[in-house]
Amino acid sequence: MKKIKAAFIYIGMTLLTGGLFLLSGCGADKSKETSRENRETAAAETVSNETAAGESAADMGTMPSLPEEKTDGQYKDEQYEITMDEVKKLSVKKGLSLTDLYAYSDRKETEQGFAYYAFSNDGVEYTLDIYATEQGELEGVRLVRRSDYLSIDIRNGNIDHLLTSDVSVADYLTVELPQKMAVGAYDMYMPDFGGSRIDTEETKNEEIPCGKIRLMHGDTPVFADGKLTDIDFNDNNLYAVTKESISDLPAPCLFMELTEDGDTETEWWAAYFAKEGVSDIGYLVQLKKDCFTKEEALDAVKSVQFAERAFGME
Repeated sequence: MKKIKAAFIYIGMTLLTGGLFLLSGCGADKSKETSRENRETAAAETVSNETAAGESAADMGTMPSLPEEKTDGQYKDEQYEITMDEVKKLSVKKGLSLTDLYAYSDRKETEQGFAYYAFSNDGVEYTLDIYATEQGELEGVRLVRRSDYLSIDIRNGNIDHLLTSDVSVADYLTVELPQKMAVGAYDMYMPDFGGSRIDTEETKNEEIPCGKIRLMHGDTPVFADGKLTDIDFNDNNLYAVTKESISDLPAPCLFMELTEDGDTETEWWAAYFAKEGVSDIGYLVQLKKDCFTKEEALDAVKSVQFAERAFGME
């Protein structure tokens, strides 16, 4: 699935003679250009509208039937409400599945492949957004703070850091850089799901940094014999000129000469990290050719170390 988007649904009810109801909805534009923020905004607006209307798709009987057995022996007549404590339990579950995530009451669905829960914690509103593939398998599950749309995938993100606004790239990976270069503050709006700039004192105020570390979404990695051999980017601005698989790193890696189109065309040395069988979790380290030689870029790439949960609970 190239890129999953949340959708905005409008549910209107008109009472007709004989007690019949009319349910109407409008589906989301599924184009690749819809941003992460738009998807999460749509979910948040749906929450607000459902609250105001006092009615939801789940109340109207559109929620799919739940699996017979739930997490920890819970059955369908023993549904729990979602809470932050429950989200934390889910985040450390090995082999997290849709069955685990659908075990709670008040799940909302706005389109095929997307569902969410809305809840509050210490007076702050959140949604837990669940993405499924066309084959009915879990693709991603993001905890979103509705006030500013700061979000993490609970499979590999640090929930406590989201609660305290301390999310950083170091929650996922570290990298050794040449002297005078450093990883900057976390930018939640860096495509696709956040990341950080790499800069010197001289470049930190420039539009294009010396490098970037990006949390990727919607890409299609290709594996052969345990190696990452190709990547089909969801971001149409990225084009790999050359590709080389690198073995003996903490995760399969594809090293590339990468061109990025924008207001100006930028050339990078880049490394993409992903693991086979782990859906929608990828990391892209981009090092600008003007700032790094190929040897310096390779040294940085080979220094990358991942946090224990960088690819979920394995």
